[in-house]
Amino acid sequence: MAGSSPRRVAGVVTDVCVAFLTLSAYASAGRIVTAFALCKCQKPKEKTMSLKLQIIICSTRPGRVGPAVANWFHGFAQSQGLFDCELVDLADFQLPVYDEPNHPRMQKYEHDHTKAWSRSVAKADAYIFVLPEYNFCPPPSFTNALDYVYSEWNYKPAGFVSYGGVSGGLRSAQLAKQWVTAVKMMPMFEGVTVQMPWTLIGEDGRFQANEHHEDSGEALLKELLKWAEAMKPMRSR
Repeated sequence: MAGSSPRRVAGVVTDVCVAFLTLSAYASAGRIVTAFALCKCQKPKEKTMSLKLQIIICSTRPGRVGPAVANWFHGFAQSQGLFDCELVDLADFQLPVYDEPNHPRMQKYEHDHTKAWSRSVAKADAYIFVLPEYNFCPPPSFTNALDYVYSEWNYKPAGFVSYGGVSGGLRSAQLAKQWVTAVKMMPMFEGVTVQMPWTLIGEDGRFQANEHHEDSGEALLKELLKWAEAMKPMRSR
């Protein structure tokens, strides 16, 4: 640059610096654009439909407190937004002591009450059984309903909201967990136990949950969702 004025030299240097910075910026931008293009090229995940959770009232006797507990949990589960929730009352199906002549695996049902129960069970991806404790055991209405169908239960997770005296129906739930495995359901470790629920029902008939009920319910639903998502492909095989 001999003979060039200082101003011209300064201008060339400035242009070189600007060009270098521009190239660096383009290189960085290129990486960003490339990454963006790769993201754009990837097929977006399709939005899946909500998994259906049935909350089943297992007690069928007159004067039961099960509906109050189940109504609370149904509303609580809906507020969590993890499942499409449905409240099911065993009493509505009026199931007699098991009376089908064929093995439930065959699904050759002869009675209307069995067909209605089968359709209901088949709709769900997961279950919450709301059950009391009778003589340290689940109520016979629960085991009877379980026996009526087989394939409709298969490869689905099950949770328990139990209630009773000081044990909160814990012994009932522990036995129920063993029974559901016979129809290829997966029982959850987490659960909700309600001690003496009749003391927590207000004059309006609503169950007033405590903080530990809600904490336990939240943990149960989160775990239930994991298993429901993981087991769904098993039912399509």
